[in-house]
Amino acid sequence: MTPGTYLAARRTAHRFTAEQLAEQLECLPHLGLTDRTGWLLAIEADLMPARETTIVAISEHIRLDIDLLQALDKARSDDGVKVPVHCHRCGVTPRQLRGSTAWPSATLCPSCSP
Repeated sequence: MTPGTYLAARRTAHRFTAEQLAEQLECLPHLGLTDRTGWLLAIEADLMPARETTIVAISEHIRLDIDLLQALDKARSDDGVKVPVHCHRCGVTPRQLRGSTAWPSATLCPSCSP
């Protein structure tokens, strides 16, 4: 999972389309909805990095694990970085599930596990 695919997975887990999330985000300079959606999709495709202010703005609408996001970013250039446990489908971490520590799979959370 990359930083962009993590953001896309969390957006999808929160049942937002890219356009719906882009609609919630303000940006400077002001961009129309089509351009904001394209900008968000470019971040999710790892074609451009997300700035800290963008991450903060996104996290006001979807729950993100900033530690995981930073580890995923570092892991792109350093294979030795330990990436925290997370669901490979929705991106949730055990810490975000609050109290649910038993995962049926090493790569899928209880909600995503078959």
